[in-house]
Amino acid sequence: MVKNTEIKNTTLKDLFMDDKGGFIPVTRKFSRVLGFNCTGLLEELCDRYDFYKAQDELNEYGEFFYTVPSMEINTGLTKREQITAIKKLREYGFIEYTTTRSMPRIRYFKMSNSIPKILKHLCAQAESKRKEIQEQNIKDKTKLNKTKSVLKPLDNAVGTM
Repeated sequence: MVKNTEIKNTTLKDLFMDDKGGFIPVTRKFSRVLGFNCTGLLEELCDRYDFYKAQDELNEYGEFFYTVPSMEINTGLTKREQITAIKKLREYGFIEYTTTRSMPRIRYFKMSNSIPKILKHLCAQAESKRKEIQEQNIKDKTKLNKTKSVLKPLDNAVGTM
């Protein structure tokens, strides 16, 4: 149980980071291009892959398994959200393929060997997207300022009536 004095000395971010179940770091840069769910799943899959590889538990095809319920528990993504994110990760080339085997059906993932190269390309896309968003923001502010300057004389006229 967290005491009130502990909460006062803690940032909101610290409250989230104190979760005993761990957390998924989601980079803003990749989220700009892939979206939040897809980026979170990518980082979770890479973490899972690294774990199995370090334990020398990848199968003979270099695959690891990750069930739908386990993924939902670990990421919060529903089955539908998982399918959508996995499809996008396959399109970008992060996942070579997924397959199901055995009974009950178990989903296996084969991660690409080209992930560093894909991430480098994704960084360039993210920077381009950032600039695009900033330019649109400047245009929106300009429109807003023009609208405010048009409305100001009208506000004064209404106040004098």
